[in-house]
Amino acid sequence: MTFATLIRIYGAAGNFDGCLNVYEEMKALGVKPNMTVYNRLLDAMGRARRPSQAKNIYAEMLGNGFQPSWGTYASLFRAYGRARYMWYYII
Repeated sequence: MTFATLIRIYGAAGNFDGCLNVYEEMKALGVKPNMTVYNRLLDAMGRARRPSQAKNIYAEMLGNGFQPSWGTYASLFRAYGRARYMWYYII
């Protein structure tokens, strides 16, 4: 089972802190996240209505040299929309 799968399972179950714990443990083990991991995390933070954490994960993703995909943008828009932070869309 991959880290991305664990993050997806925790997110589907509504255990959003579990998603972040898997992500932090992954980094502690020296495993570098890929786009799937980032997109799953962003999606989970959107469902959790945690746009500030989504923004931090997005910034980390960019800092690690990844280019956002359409799925990445969709997850960010969902995160901000669910939290009613619509003004973030234009930033």
